[in-house]
Amino acid sequence: MLYTKRIAYREYHHQDILRFFPDIKARSLIHWAEIGIIIPLHEPENKGGKRVYNYANLIEIAVIRELSGHGIDLREIKRVVFAPELQGAIKTGGGDDLLYYIQTGPDGETRERFEYVKEFDPDLFGWASTVLVNIGYLKKFVDKALGEYVE
Repeated sequence: MLYTKRIAYREYHHQDILRFFPDIKARSLIHWAEIGIIIPLHEPENKGGKRVYNYANLIEIAVIRELSGHGIDLREIKRVVFAPELQGAIKTGGGDDLLYYIQTGPDGETRERFEYVKEFDPDLFGWASTVLVNIGYLKKFVDKALGEYVE
C-alpha cells in the first residue's frame, strides 16, 4: 500500500485525530502539543482557537502512541519523534522498512537506533527487553485510518 500524495497536504483537526486514534485521550493530544512533542501545522490564535494538524503529525502521533504504550518517558519520545531518521522518512514518504528499537540488556546496558531492514533479525530479541516500533506499519495504519490508500 502507498499513501496518496493528496493526503500529505490535507489539514486535520482535533476531532479528526481522536477519530483516527480512538484510544488517545483528548487531553493527551493537547498536552503533547503544549510540551512540544507534536508541533501542529497551526497553533490556535486565541484560547478558543483550534490546532490544525497535517499528515506528518499523524505519523508522529502514531509513533508517540506506540512508544507511550510501552511506558517510554515523554522526554525520550520527543527525542525519537524529532530524530532526523524519522523526520526524513516522513518528509520523503519513505520509511516502509524503517524500524526503531530500544533494547536493555541484563546488565542494564541500553542501546537504541533506527535501522532499515528488509528481513527481520532474530538477534534483536537476544536482550533482556526490546521495544520495537515498525515505522512502515504505523504509516500504513495512518493511511488506512484516513481511508486513502491504494494496493
